Amino acid sequence: MNGMYLLFSSLQIFSATAFGQCIDTKDPNVPACPRGKTQALDDRYPAAYVTVGPGQGKDQLGLDFAQKAFAAGKPTTIVLSGWKVEQYDNLKETLKKSGFSTAEIEQRLIHFDAGTGYQWQQDFVQPEFNPATGAPEMRPINNYLLDRVNITNDQQYFNQLANKLNDRKVFCNAFVKTGKNLPETLKEAYETNYFGGNLEGFPGGLCMVGDTIPEESLNDFCRGKPENAVKLPASWLKVGHVDEAFSVVPDSKAKPPCNYAVLRASPKKALDLLQSSLNKPEIAQKKFLELNEGDRNTATLVCDTRESLERNRSRMRSVPASEAPKTLKGASLLRWFDLVSNASADIIIETGTVISPCNEMSNQEAYDAINFNHELYDFNMLVEDEMIKAEKEIKKKSAENGCPNIKVLSVPNLFRGNVKSELINSDEIISVRLADGTTLKKKRADFTEDEMNLIPHRDRVSLFKMKIDPRSGSSINPNPTNSVSLNQTLIFPEQKNSIFSDYLKKDIAENLGLKSSFVNTWQSAHVQQGNLHCSTNTFRYCRPSEK
Repeated sequence: MNGMYLLFSSLQIFSATAFGQCIDTKDPNVPACPRGKTQALDDRYPAAYVTVGPGQGKDQLGLDFAQKAFAAGKPTTIVLSGWKVEQYDNLKETLKKSGFSTAEIEQRLIHFDAGTGYQWQQDFVQPEFNPATGAPEMRPINNYLLDRVNITNDQQYFNQLANKLNDRKVFCNAFVKTGKNLPETLKEAYETNYFGGNLEGFPGGLCMVGDTIPEESLNDFCRGKPENAVKLPASWLKVGHVDEAFSVVPDSKAKPPCNYAVLRASPKKALDLLQSSLNKPEIAQKKFLELNEGDRNTATLVCDTRESLERNRSRMRSVPASEAPKTLKGASLLRWFDLVSNASADIIIETGTVISPCNEMSNQEAYDAINFNHELYDFNMLVEDEMIKAEKEIKKKSAENGCPNIKVLSVPNLFRGNVKSELINSDEIISVRLADGTTLKKKRADFTEDEMNLIPHRDRVSLFKMKIDPRSGSSINPNPTNSVSLNQTLIFPEQKNSIFSDYLKKDIAENLGLKSSFVNTWQSAHVQQGNLHCSTNTFRYCRPSEK
């Protein structure tokens, strides 16, 4: 590892008790800061504090996350940004009822009443570390603050937060500071994706960024060296953030300095898990989206994409009952979740068959619909291809850093989006077996639209060049990679599907020797194209290197 940083074990619990009531960054148990590359910390490093807004409307995301973050343990301080006094008091009472002492509650909660309750706490400030002290530096993203959050004096805003943290003596021997603004030359920060969630730390002192990042932005965050960057595909997503598809997490079963794993989104894993349920009727017939009453009110924001439906109406097709999947007889199978204009109403197809709306569909119905729909299936498989390429890049960069055997773990995630299909114009004669059991043998260019719609997915590649329509992808289930790692606990977005939740708890968290918990993000974050990591911001610390 060329002496980049000293080894540290993810089994070590960094508790405030070990340091008293403040964090001592010079304590030998604190992992050493990475040397000589970037000033970004990956998510194995302990968290000094995490900010979270109150959530939107009656949504409980803020309250739910604050409780889970508090339960994840010391030394992390939870900064309640823009919370009303009654919301703050409600949280304190809830924590008392959970058995936490008044002293600990007062020590680990900070009510930043001058803060913003803006949903996307990740976006407008980028955490780094101060090499001299190991404490966090907050780097405001000026354009985002002005354009999206309407904060005109960003230095004053973050100085107020720093004062709150320093008055509380979060650190024994260091101060939290406001660093220099990230480049202000980009006038449209939102469009260029130069804001938090697209700038992440990666082990070995590297930076992890999405391929949507502008070159000048990458140069600033990654210190002007392309070799410092792990650049991963994000341009297929509407939001275009790397944290929507990838995250670094601790692996307590591996030896340092390679005691980390990378989670990556996987439509294939989601379909495999759904398929595995088909042999268990009690699971197969469970709702694909197990929504609460409040979630049902916003289900149409996930289900109803009428603009997409109109644009793709020519791709719709009706099939005789004998040719349709058993659980979806006679269905016009464009996107099953696109057909819902009212989440509580049934869908009537041309043949008269009644299908449940998306928030009523079973796991088996969802699996059949996805597999039987060209664009939905093709989009997810194209995303899987992108993820496989990214996995190779992650392993390559890790191997170059001395960690050739790190785990890249697939997490279940299904997406919707648009596919660009171009018919291959060729005189070559091909033979294709259609969904109705007949076989056609003709030139590629001679296939009719109806015939093309009946071609199974596995054979479509012989007729089409297919690629993802950029910036069209969004997550169907709350994105599991968009999670938060705190003190050996992975806090995931609640999945609304027990198959996915069980997998994340057992095959991901427990497999890595970690605890897990879940936060309901549906209304505040998920239906607005983001999730838990986007809605929070975690500021980590390290032990400064001796000179």
